[in-house]
Amino acid sequence: MEGRSFFEIIAINARIGDCYEITFKDNPLKLRGIPVPSREDEDRFVLQVQEPASRKGRMEADIQDIESMKKC
Repeated sequence: MEGRSFFEIIAINARIGDCYEITFKDNPLKLRGIPVPSREDEDRFVLQVQEPASRKGRMEADIQDIESMKKC
């Protein structure tokens, strides 16, 4: 997927329902869920958190805050 922006990549994967494990900078907690592009800002995304159960739900974050991201 070289040459595509992060926004385009997660838009494609969101349609398929691909799950990702994401770690944010300054937060060692690994979140698993489906990232979806923000409708308001291409520099942000919404994560539909599935695990851990204590964080289940939706959260919005800046793309630049991602430390690591890999498919589940």
